[in-house]
Amino acid sequence: MSIKSVGKRDSKAAGFTLFELMIVLSIVAVISSLAAPSMQRTWVKWTSDKTVRDIVHLVQQSKAKAAQLGEPIVICGAEARVAEIKCQKVWSERVVAFVDADRDGRLSAGERLYRELYPFVDQGALQLISNRKRYKIRPNGTLKSTPGSVLFCAPGHVSLAKRVVIDRVGRTRVTALNSRGKPISRC
Repeated sequence: MSIKSVGKRDSKAAGFTLFELMIVLSIVAVISSLAAPSMQRTWVKWTSDKTVRDIVHLVQQSKAKAAQLGEPIVICGAEARVAEIKCQKVWSERVVAFVDADRDGRLSAGERLYRELYPFVDQGALQLISNRKRYKIRPNGTLKSTPGSVLFCAPGHVSLAKRVVIDRVGRTRVTALNSRGKPISRC
């Protein structure tokens, strides 16, 4: 029978060597670099779905608010860091909805901002573009302007492009087709 002394450890089983840790970290780095493109596509898809839901929800809420107040609501894109709201076709930085009491299609003094969305401020190439400068929703829920659409597009991920179509009666639908019924092929 042999008795080992307490407090002494076998020096071979004390832990990992620096070389072993470097090998494990190298393997983790390689696996992570292989997964990165897939993660980017997942992030773009998640952003696309969320943004499209937000736009559809904003249109539905604006229809309800216009009916409740008896005043038209205007939805449009605007610059993110500018206090004065000037409607534009690019909606990537900021989307606003406001009560248009004087019915001029602009946010004037005395009118109140109803809701704001900041889809992708400072997120690079993601785009949210409308073919109309503004959509005016009447108190009865219909559009004063002609029907239009808002296109979500991420260059390099055209297969994830989506359009929110807003028809004359204020209904929205989401599609991956362009206005000619073909898949969206360019952003």
